[in-house]
Amino acid sequence: MDITGCILAGGQGSRMGGVDKGLVTFQQRPLIDHVINRLQPQVTEILINANRHLDTYSALGYPVIHDYIELYSGPLAGIERGLYAAKTDWVAFVPCDSPFIPLHLVDSLSKAVTEQQSQCAYVVTQEGAQPVFCLIQRQLHNDLLETLKAGNKKLIHWLQKHACSEVFFDNSELFINLNTTTELEHYNR
Repeated sequence: MDITGCILAGGQGSRMGGVDKGLVTFQQRPLIDHVINRLQPQVTEILINANRHLDTYSALGYPVIHDYIELYSGPLAGIERGLYAAKTDWVAFVPCDSPFIPLHLVDSLSKAVTEQQSQCAYVVTQEGAQPVFCLIQRQLHNDLLETLKAGNKKLIHWLQKHACSEVFFDNSELFINLNTTTELEHYNR
């Protein structure tokens, strides 16, 4: 199936001192470059959800979309924009600060929705649910928009409302989010 990949880079980076995490250097390149390199072979097109440094993100050569409801209102707002902007029936979402995403992520999620006939799927590891790594059918957009307008911003609650497929990955390191400078320094070594 044709799938759009949407990289969520619209956060405030508060645990890293307010920096734009997608543009933070990791192993001599911005974090988002690592994510693009791992996601691009898995999808038909890429979108970037960002709320600042739009010109810098646009220079990467992909469409950039920003939150509609309220800037910096969490991953659900970025997911809403991705579902709205995508031209495909399915959209895979990943955060901009996870440089190790598996090269079979989208395939694993799409197999789950096909086999279980669900409208969405998300990653689960031994560490628990990793809902920001997900695949969602675009037709859920209106429901998500209404959820945000009602003030609900919890991604996992919204996904579970739709009886999403859970896809287990045994290597939780592949889904590490580099949220702090300490984590960034650790994995840079």
